[in-house]
Formats: sequence, structure tokens, C-alpha cells
Amino acid sequence: MAGQYSVAMTMPKGTAPGWWKDELDKIGEGAVYAPWAKPEITAREVKFLLEVLGPGRARRLLDAGCGFGRHSLLLAEGGFLVTGVDISHVLPRLAMKRARITSARASFVTADIGLLPFDTHSFDCIIGMAEGGIGYKETNEANEAMLAELARVLVPGGRFVIGVINAGWAMQRCPCVKFQLDKGAIGVYRFRYDRKESRLRTDVCSVRWRGLRFHRSQGWVRLYTYSEMAGILARLGLQITSAYGENNVKVPLSKHSFRMVICGQKRA
Repeated sequence: MAGQYSVAMTMPKGTAPGWWKDELDKIGEGAVYAPWAKPEITAREVKFLLEVLGPGRARRLLDAGCGFGRHSLLLAEGGFLVTGVDISHVLPRLAMKRARITSARASFVTADIGLLPFDTHSFDCIIGMAEGGIGYKETNEANEAMLAELARVLVPGGRFVIGVINAGWAMQRCPCVKFQLDKGAIGVYRFRYDRKESRLRTDVCSVRWRGLRFHRSQGWVRLYTYSEMAGILARLGLQITSAYGENNVKVPLSKHSFRMVICGQKRA
């Protein structure tokens, strides 16, 4: 159940309210070179999305937490009419710049997912592939408000794909350290989990070869179990049709899955 947290008492030392706004802007163009943003990875993720959502056919799609548009631009090439939204002031501008270069049919705006500047029933499909994006805010109510807004702007019968970090994984594995290697960079992720708050503390350092650091950040994210997400979505009129443990292949969700990718549609 939703509950108000006391931000001053529960936030880790060194993490300020609204930390996610500054972190997203600080990443900037460095996000393009992050290990998780490699073109081949993005292509596999978009292929997965197309399998779940079906063909574009001029369907209106909202990319919530679009970042620099890595999914948006390929989905636009697949026939979707894409609108990307991100709370960062830097990343949507970078996405728009990339869209002009590729002539993609996509637009991008800076906005809070919890208060979307769109009419009710504006989109046929919604994706939210920014892991942790649902959970950035300091209270349960604020995080659930983002899901409520996504439900509001989705048409009845419309499809959605939402990716979050799996609380079950954190319960099993944390504290732990994860390394992510790339041809040009290495990412080091340190995870600690607060069971009482169901919050994941993440310390990230991404370093390019030759020692040039291009990103360092800290995160404090509310995590959800599958049953929690199912309950919240059901209250919002969103029906889960499938859940996976990866965002690029249909691997069944398990307690060991880092990702929880929930697919479904809004009740008619």
C-alpha cells in the first residue's frame, strides 16, 4: 500500500530531494556512450518491443523516460508516431537533434511523467524502459502518480510495456557489485537494498578507457515486487498480460531477474 515517507529521515546521506533531476542532466551526451546504450543492445530491445506491441502502422506511442531517444527513433522508423518525454532538460534536446539528422517522425518534450502535458486517451501505446524511472521520487504516492498518468493518457485497449528493477532480485542479491564492460568503457555499479523502505541505493561510476571519467552518480530508487505492481496497475485499470525478466528477449520473470518488464493493456 502507498505510504508517505519522511524524506529528511530516510534519504541516505549525500542524496538530496530531487536528486534524479540533476543526475539526468549531468549525464548529458555521455549517455550516448554508456555501456547499456550500444546500438546493438538498443536494436534487440526495440525488436522485443515490436514483438509485444505489434506493428507501428501510424499508432501513437509515448516513450516515457525517453532519454536521448534511443528507442524512440527506431520505433519511429518502424511506423509509430512517437512522442518522447523526459524530466531532463538536456536529453530531450539531444533526442530532437538526433531526430532531425535521421528525419525520424518523433517529437520530444521535457515534462514530469507524474504531470503529463497531454490529453486523456492521447496514445495507443506506451513504453517506459528507463529502469528505475518508476521509483525515482521520494514518496510512494509520487511514484504511483506516474503510473496513474500513463494510464490516463493511454486509450482503452491500448498496450503498454513498463520496465522496473525487480525488488525480488534486490532481496536475493544485495549488497553486491556489478561490472558492465564495453569496447570503450566500463561501468561499475554498487547496489545496497533497504528492506524497510524497499529502496535501492546505487552508486555508479562509468569510465572510458584511458581513464577519462564521463559519468558518476548516485541513486535512491523505490523498488516493487511483481505482486505490488500488479495491484497498483489493476487499480488503474491496467491488465497485465505477460511479465519478463529481460527487456530484449521473452525470458520468464523470476526472483533472480534484475529487470521486471511488465506488458499489458488498458481495459476497454
